[in-house]
Amino acid sequence: MTVSYDNASGSKESAPSPLTWSHTIGSGSNRLLVVGVTNNNSAGTVSVTYNSVSMTEWSHYHAGNDTSHPFLTFFYMKEANLPSSGAYNVVVTYGGGTTVVTAGAISFAGADQTTPLQNEVKGSQGGGSALTVTITSSSGNMAVLFAGSGSAAGTLGGTGSPTERVRQDFDGSAYMNNIVGVTAPGAASVQITYTDISDWYTWIGADVKANVVILDQEGFRFRNDDGDEDAATWKEAQDTNLTAAKSVNTRLRVILDATGDPATTQYQLEYRRSGQLWRKVEAE
Repeated sequence: MTVSYDNASGSKESAPSPLTWSHTIGSGSNRLLVVGVTNNNSAGTVSVTYNSVSMTEWSHYHAGNDTSHPFLTFFYMKEANLPSSGAYNVVVTYGGGTTVVTAGAISFAGADQTTPLQNEVKGSQGGGSALTVTITSSSGNMAVLFAGSGSAAGTLGGTGSPTERVRQDFDGSAYMNNIVGVTAPGAASVQITYTDISDWYTWIGADVKANVVILDQEGFRFRNDDGDEDAATWKEAQDTNLTAAKSVNTRLRVILDATGDPATTQYQLEYRRSGQLWRKVEAE
């Protein structure tokens, strides 16, 4: 399975908490929602809910890596806590002196549900030079970046076809009154750039790991066709091969172990006679 982009949204405000907007999430499997939030006060507090359920903070970083400066925060929510497809509110609650908030949400499908985010990269730099962020990823995954800036972010560039999904520009009166959210298809190394601006950049990037399904046959056992699912008798012990006469109905029970989530994947049973093509086992 590969990670796919689902939807994006965002909002901004200079008003009493909370900041609320609607984000529409799709019906794919193994979904992941990420939200980036900038605030303009170093002592501020930020929390996020989606559909009234709290999101988990994954990372944050202060402008200039200085705790006296404003900061960018990265939140996420996995499939287990996400609602069915539809539009629901993202609510950013803030305090501690924060008066300006900009935020963006990006949702995905096909993400690993154990460790959906990996290869964190974060940092900050002053104005006057281009922003260049490199995220370690791999084919099938998806790189994602949130960047806060003190003025409009500039022009997106980089390798691997990055796409800007969110842009919320408030003003240039503080370190991080603006935010962008970017995704790019996974590759060994994904580079995301923005042209230079006259104020600070602060960024947090991650690799969204794809959900990988691995099937392993644990065992098998042959059975007589002489009763229902509970009453039929066994022909051999488990994992013992069988030699049987032709044209005698025989049942086969197989145990498969799955790593990942194969729930939405289509599978079928096949058989073949010696030297012939594989054929689908049709349902009765």
